[in-house]
Amino acid sequence: MAEFHKKRKKICHMCAGKTVNYKDVAIISKYINLDNFNFIKLGPYIEDLGPLNSKTTNQRFYKIEEGKLVDITNLFWRDND
Repeated sequence: MAEFHKKRKKICHMCAGKTVNYKDVAIISKYINLDNFNFIKLGPYIEDLGPLNSKTTNQRFYKIEEGKLVDITNLFWRDND
């Protein structure tokens, strides 16, 4: 559990002052300019699959690096899932 809190603190620090776009869709429109965001969360919450901090989630959290999506969802996962 301590490792989870350490990861969460790192994520909060990383996202502080950044622009995050939360979308309840699984894909990004071709009209969205990724340069306008630092992070994007995709996927609706589906109770049976769990929230973003569950390894079974359908949701994904991406960091935008040089116009590309880098999946960092695993940083949210709890160690005991």
